[in-house]
Amino acid sequence: QDSIGDYEQLFDKMNQHAEVGDIASAEKCLARCLAAMPQKRRMIHNTMLKACANAGAFRRAVLVFSKMLADGVTPSPRTFGKLLTCAARSGEGRWQQRLMQVAPELSRLDGCSWGALLDQLARQGQTAEALKLIQATGMSLDQKSIGTMVTAFAKAAQPEEAQQWLHKMSPPDLEAYNSVAHGFAKRGQVEEVEKWLK
Repeated sequence: QDSIGDYEQLFDKMNQHAEVGDIASAEKCLARCLAAMPQKRRMIHNTMLKACANAGAFRRAVLVFSKMLADGVTPSPRTFGKLLTCAARSGEGRWQQRLMQVAPELSRLDGCSWGALLDQLARQGQTAEALKLIQATGMSLDQKSIGTMVTAFAKAAQPEEAQQWLHKMSPPDLEAYNSVAHGFAKRGQVEEVEKWLK
C-alpha cells in the first residue's frame, strides 16, 4: 500500500506530466494516486484535466470530467476553469455549446465564479481564452472584470487592445491607466508611455 510520502512523490510526478500536457504519463499515475489518497480525488482529477488543458485535448477532458462525476466527485470553480481553458485551446468548433451540454453546472455558476475564472485566465495571459469565456457565457462585466482585461492585454504587450478595454470603464481608474502605459513600455513606445502618464 502506498504511503503518504509515496503518494506525494507520485502526485508531484503526475503534476509534472500535466504541466507539459503529457496525458498518457499523467494517466499512468492517476489510479495509484486515487487509491493512495481518496480524500484528494478532486485535486487529482483536476490535475488530470490540467494535462488535457495543456495538451488542448478537449474530448479527452470531457471523458475525465464525466468519470469525475461518475465517481461522485463534486467539481470546483477550478475544475470548470480547466475545462474552459482546454476547450478554448483545442480548436474544437462550437466548443461553448458542447461544454454547456457536458457540464450544465456551468450555466448555474454565479457572477463571482465567472469573474474568478476570467481573472485566472487573464492573469495567465490567456487573453484569447478570456474573450471566449465572455462570449460563451454572456457574462456582464463590472469595473473589476474590465480592469482585469486591461491588465491582461497590457501584460501581453497588446496596449491597443488594453486601451479599447480601458474606454469601457466608467470612470477609468489610475491602475488601468498605468497598465496601458506599461503595455506600451513593453513594446518600447516611449512617446505613447509619456502620453498615458500625463
